[in-house]
Amino acid sequence: MKVNSTFKLEKINHRYFAFDGGTGNIFEISEILYEILLNRNEKLTEKFTVEEIENAEKGLLVAMNNGILSEQNLLLRTYQKIGGKNVHSLNTLFLNVAQKCNLKCSYCFGKGGSYGLQQEMMSIDTARRCVDYWLKNIEEKKQNIVVSFFGGEPLLNLEVIEFVVQYINSNKQSINGNVKYMITTNGTILNNSIIEMFIKNDFLVSVSLDGISKIHNKNRAFASGKGSMDLVAKNTKKLLAHISNLNCQITLRREDIPFLEEAVTALWEMGVDKVYSNIVFDKNEIYQEKDYKELKFQTEILSDLMYQHLISGSKNIYGNIFDYMQNLHTRNYAINCFVWKEKIAAFASNGDAYSCYRLVGENDFLLGNVRQHDFTVFSKPFEKQKVAQCQNCYCQLYCGEGCPCENLVYNSDINIPAEEWCEKNKILFDISLRLYLKIKVNEPDLFRKLCKYWEENR
Repeated sequence: MKVNSTFKLEKINHRYFAFDGGTGNIFEISEILYEILLNRNEKLTEKFTVEEIENAEKGLLVAMNNGILSEQNLLLRTYQKIGGKNVHSLNTLFLNVAQKCNLKCSYCFGKGGSYGLQQEMMSIDTARRCVDYWLKNIEEKKQNIVVSFFGGEPLLNLEVIEFVVQYINSNKQSINGNVKYMITTNGTILNNSIIEMFIKNDFLVSVSLDGISKIHNKNRAFASGKGSMDLVAKNTKKLLAHISNLNCQITLRREDIPFLEEAVTALWEMGVDKVYSNIVFDKNEIYQEKDYKELKFQTEILSDLMYQHLISGSKNIYGNIFDYMQNLHTRNYAINCFVWKEKIAAFASNGDAYSCYRLVGENDFLLGNVRQHDFTVFSKPFEKQKVAQCQNCYCQLYCGEGCPCENLVYNSDINIPAEEWCEKNKILFDISLRLYLKIKVNEPDLFRKLCKYWEENR
């Protein structure tokens, strides 16, 4: 029997589940329906009577008539409802306060921190103008408002970060929501003033740290060629003594994928509870089938480790999988792409605005400059298109039909999904869904506890 939407089937300890790729729903199903959806007719006739098969098929038809396994194009329709063209408001502010960096990372998508532009620091005047524009256009009904500092290395411009935080805090009465400050740092710059600012303002700090010296020092060195691992590890441990809202981000080149589990484990042992990873996206970084197989192998190891950690009560989490499970449970579709949603203002150091912080320096995505008298980030909306090749993919709702920035790198078109994006997302989806169901079946008390946490922290 043919169904309209795509799906993914899983079998856990003689229990059967179907993930509906059209709606994001997860159903427990009967064995006979599992075999029907797999089109394994020989198994059907061996195990079930003709009457049982006919009744199951009738039940499936009724379910499809009620919207199960029959939905299509939900992602596109959702974007069309929330698109910035219809609702001109912002919820996120990205400030590239330092368009320069003190490291020379081999894989930097920001081209050494300058994004191919002039190396410069954001001035207090420019920062004030950016914040004023953001405050004037802020989304009224948003509960959590995000202010993110990035670079280059943002802590090279601590003066402006401190000014922005103080300036926004003094205007909190005009914001109908909670302001959450975030910063991504290479971890080489730290002093007591920085720590105090992080503590006082409850910063979420993400440190770029590749876990083990043989990866980190090779890819994240100073201009002199000296590796930065020892300094970053020292500063990360110092931060952990003062703040709990910290995670680390590992970035891997092709040849470093076999060290993913080792790198994550090293950070857990350092005291970092939540660790994320990503593989480099660059037009010269071409992944092969063996690389994806290795990525899958490493991710499966981390899934098994995290399963044991969750059972034992350990706080050590691999964020890629944990967050994906939360999204699956809360049906939090990938509809937060900055380019399509148009709910952010990403400002370069000179006040130029872009639709995404990853697109700084890309002239086709320049929205204007905050100093222009008629400036608006809504002047150049980018319309989400239907992506034909994604319509038959079960993880469409959670991969977002590709990242426009990675699509641009690999395909020179924001609307053509990059194979690299597809492959890594399918790997993560499959492993996350299986772990989610494994916990549901084998550890029901833990599953209920996690569901409560996910729902309260969505």
